[in-house]
Amino acid sequence: MVKTEFINEENMEKTNSLNQLIIDLAPISIITIDKNGFITFANKYYKQISVNRSPLNKNIFKMPFFIREGLCLDYKKLLEDGTPFQKQNCASIDGSEYINIIAVPIKDENGEVTGAISMAVNVTETVRAKLQLAKLNAGLENKVKSF
Repeated sequence: MVKTEFINEENMEKTNSLNQLIIDLAPISIITIDKNGFITFANKYYKQISVNRSPLNKNIFKMPFFIREGLCLDYKKLLEDGTPFQKQNCASIDGSEYINIIAVPIKDENGEVTGAISMAVNVTETVRAKLQLAKLNAGLENKVKSF
């Protein structure tokens, strides 16, 4: 019986290591947030795209990115009543990158909201292409009007 417990612990450790590797290699930013807005987990991709390389135990309601992008009210509602949300084309602090955010509640076995998981996908190339296209269209419209 001791051997079985050891094997189960060993398998559990391998599974946890594999899960961590998968989460860290995912091409999306993933963070978990507790009921009070504190970051409890951040994968490696989040740390790469964020100016905050040590985000654990930081409160999102005090972080410049979340404030500037108007995300605080959405996260407060999510943490209060479980209302998920999406936000498109959030700009990085320096405006060089753009992300789309999807945030959903984490609930306990009674259905009570205990926190949230927030994922972000880098859409910088798409946003840049759209901005360039809009600029070209505006230039063409001006040329047409001048004739």
